[in-house]
Amino acid sequence: MTEKGLRVLNRIIADFTSERISFVVTCKDPAVDNDFHSDIVETCSKNNIEVYTKLPQKIATENELYIAISWRTLIPISDGKRLVVFHDSLLPRYRGFNPLVSALINGETTIGATALIADEKYDRGKILLQKSAKIEYPIKIQTAIQRIAGIYEELATDIVSNFLSGKKMEEIEQNEENATYSIWRDEEDYKIDWHFDAKRILRQIDAVGYPYKGASTTLEQKTVRIMSAEAVDSLLFENNSPGKIFEIEGGYPIVLCGRGQLKITDLRDEYGQSLLPLKKLKLRFGAK
Repeated sequence: MTEKGLRVLNRIIADFTSERISFVVTCKDPAVDNDFHSDIVETCSKNNIEVYTKLPQKIATENELYIAISWRTLIPISDGKRLVVFHDSLLPRYRGFNPLVSALINGETTIGATALIADEKYDRGKILLQKSAKIEYPIKIQTAIQRIAGIYEELATDIVSNFLSGKKMEEIEQNEENATYSIWRDEEDYKIDWHFDAKRILRQIDAVGYPYKGASTTLEQKTVRIMSAEAVDSLLFENNSPGKIFEIEGGYPIVLCGRGQLKITDLRDEYGQSLLPLKKLKLRFGAK
């Protein structure tokens, strides 16, 4: 699934030919604007690769390698099935859901991906390979995804190359003492808490932007999406009131946060229509 799945598929075809691929399983993801489902199907069609929307009932042998990229449902592991899962974190940190989004919101300066052997308990299997990348803020989620997708390609090339050559890769047990977890996210997690400091809110806005829905708040009792914002010089308010618009600069509202202020540069309604330039000053984001 997703752009990462497409890029790994294209990389394996380029490096090892499509004849090495028995089949591809893919499905749509309604949670993102572009799930790359049609691109994956089209790539398989052009390269004469069988494609399914669920795991086919095929006989698994010791000579088969299964790779799960951005997959979001449980895959049954039967005898003889070698399943390698790719995960968007440097395990054992950020096990679970949306690890990259969580890492960006938390302000991690190093991101990465792990290839691990599938286990009955998610993200706890033995590690085959890990690769990391340094990042600087501000950074959009799409840029971070591109970095991770490149790492996925490198991991896939190494793993498939070793598998085809018959080389046994070292399997490393995870250190449970270092394990952390990232919980699933829903619509509530898109909502901005304006009492956080401006830097943290900006990281949230950037982390849940395209291809996700975008950070949400309310304005005049209507839900709106903030797709982009900028840090501004912080002013000291004697009566700070998070969510209030302090100033409108060139049509862009400057909003008070728990600490600091943000300039909103891309504000949309629930239908995706721009609400900028904003002309009314005395408004509060997040007001009940």
